[in-house]
Amino acid sequence: MLGVIARGIGWTLSRFHPEQILAVLLAGTCCCFLAVDLGSFSWFAALLTGFCSFLLWFVVPTFQESYPKDGYGKKGRGKGLTCPHQPVREELRIDGEWLKDRANRRVLLRGVNLGGSSKLPTGLRTNDLSGLKREGITFVGRPFPLEDAEEHFERLSCWGLTFVRFLVTWEAIEHEGPGVYDREYLLYIKNLIRKAGEYGITVFVDPHQDVWSRWTGGDGAPAWTLEAAGFDVDRLHESGAAFTHQHHGDPLPSMMWIPNHTRLAAGTMFTLFFGGRDFAPLLTVEGKNIQDWLQEHYVRAIAVLAETLRDEPNVLGFDTLNEPNLGMIGWEDVRKRSAYLKHGWVASWFESFQLGEGRVLAVDYFYPSYVWNGKRILNPGRVRAWKEGRQCVWRQHGVWEIDERGEAVLLKPHYFQQVNGKQVDTMRDYFVPFLRRFVSSIRKSSPGSWIFIDRDTDFEDPTAEHCPVFSQEEEGEVLEGE
Repeated sequence: MLGVIARGIGWTLSRFHPEQILAVLLAGTCCCFLAVDLGSFSWFAALLTGFCSFLLWFVVPTFQESYPKDGYGKKGRGKGLTCPHQPVREELRIDGEWLKDRANRRVLLRGVNLGGSSKLPTGLRTNDLSGLKREGITFVGRPFPLEDAEEHFERLSCWGLTFVRFLVTWEAIEHEGPGVYDREYLLYIKNLIRKAGEYGITVFVDPHQDVWSRWTGGDGAPAWTLEAAGFDVDRLHESGAAFTHQHHGDPLPSMMWIPNHTRLAAGTMFTLFFGGRDFAPLLTVEGKNIQDWLQEHYVRAIAVLAETLRDEPNVLGFDTLNEPNLGMIGWEDVRKRSAYLKHGWVASWFESFQLGEGRVLAVDYFYPSYVWNGKRILNPGRVRAWKEGRQCVWRQHGVWEIDERGEAVLLKPHYFQQVNGKQVDTMRDYFVPFLRRFVSSIRKSSPGSWIFIDRDTDFEDPTAEHCPVFSQEEEGEVLEGE
């Protein structure tokens, strides 16, 4: 009942401008002064608060309406206003750590992400099971319908926000199946970005993901990528292989994107994507190791988008992959829990392996973050995360086993730290080869495109920087080389 009342009050207040709400409060204060007999002070205070209330209710809105910017949100009302010009790709160059224009001036890009809604298919919600729908979906209309584009881009341009990080997802392009591209969506994106160009807005395309996919607590990859690895996407939450709001329901806790990286599903997929050849050589799809199969499909999907946009002059370039994570690669000991990702249910990789095979475990629970709040039972229903007839991929590769007594036995605790007796270098051995494959493919599809690099989100690396600085040699090799 209280929630209904609170929502009603919130809805009512949202109908008014903030200054109008303040005017009502001042009017109430005025009445209070009149009701209290404090002599001349009461009259003076009442007159002052009453006058301020009058100004806020009647004068300030009129004053605001005299400014053209109040009409930016209405189609056509911003026409004729001088909006700043954002240099396009041909007008910019890289000079050390700066972007410079043809006049050798340093260029500071001012803009926004566009936008968060692009992570989810049109019409779906994040707080119920409809948000995990796979069939009959479309991303056309994300972030907004084409017919509304003029309104949004006009507003952004006249605010001086003339650079956009434009979000797309792998799933949006290739959701129907491997190699099946949503041409309607690609055309929609092309028309939307072309409309942005009409308002002087330059974009760079961000192939976005968070914690791999919608079925692992985030967004990004299609469901069939998980199925190719052997997962049953409908049982990931129940088995403890992922945490999703859609299955949890109300009351919704804070989202657990960071700890979801150490759950079985997301951790396995990132490990296979970047290091499947070394760590899962037995797992093949259509005759290829799953690493090559996944990377080829991802890179080709973004290359198809690049081909679609190659003639749009306001497309500056492409991001590689938002916030990639290398999963278990380089992990010292799979029995150790993360020292940094302590929020909600926190399990070690070895515990995650067991949960995925249908075992019931009590794991540490942290809430709020980093505050130990006892242990909680995961997977009380003994649900397997894997499809029928499929074994845990890490059990298949001898990392662990279940003995004759039904007990889990860890056989290779340091499996992900060394390959052929040599310590792995996650950046050199796994991340940079992916970058080279991505850059080569995008440059063939859209010559001259700039490539923006997102380094891996290694939460365990204390030397990680918010924005890594690449040497000039690395910059020339990765960003500008063919």
